[in-house]
Amino acid sequence: MLHTILFDLDGTLVDSAEDITASALSGFAEVGAPADRARLMTLLGYSLRELYDTVVADGNAERRDRFTQAYRRHYALHCTDRTVVYPGVRETLAALHRFRLGVATTKLTATAEQILRALDLAEAFDVILGSDGLPSKPDPAVLRQALARLGATPREALMVGDTDRDVLAAQAAGMRVVAVTYGGWSRERLAALHPDALLDDFPSLPRLVASW
Repeated sequence: MLHTILFDLDGTLVDSAEDITASALSGFAEVGAPADRARLMTLLGYSLRELYDTVVADGNAERRDRFTQAYRRHYALHCTDRTVVYPGVRETLAALHRFRLGVATTKLTATAEQILRALDLAEAFDVILGSDGLPSKPDPAVLRQALARLGATPREALMVGDTDRDVLAAQAAGMRVVAVTYGGWSRERLAALHPDALLDDFPSLPRLVASW
């Protein structure tokens, strides 16, 4: 029986693309690497390591670390400048009160907590967990740790996310997964990954899970 729901953060609960992209541009400028804004917008959901290696691809670990530090400094100050909660998220989370709810994100835990507190969403969740010291999605490590903290098994849980990282991580963890189509990836790209369901708007989630 389904009693636990995990959510990705960026592109699922909040529209944070502008703030993430601004901080990435700041990080790349810090290390003297040109970066195209439009391309960065297609790489949302990547870990900072993946983002650097995809854009720069120079194999320079010291330079990548400088990029990561510069990104995090900028993002800590600007992570909610333009980030907004998607329509219907607050009301929908309230409607899911009978479930244990958690956030499982590639972000650092402290950063995720900072954003959720600033947007008055933190209290909706029983667990907020980032990938501190864990492999990034699509590795299922952060999902498994979140489930352990919630006392849930994969068969009792659902993951909700917006990119291949979320879908593949949930499938690797043995969880059901719903892919939202309004975030980082299109309906067509997500459908090719065979999630258990596609969701075009967040407020439709309670009706969907009621059928499970």
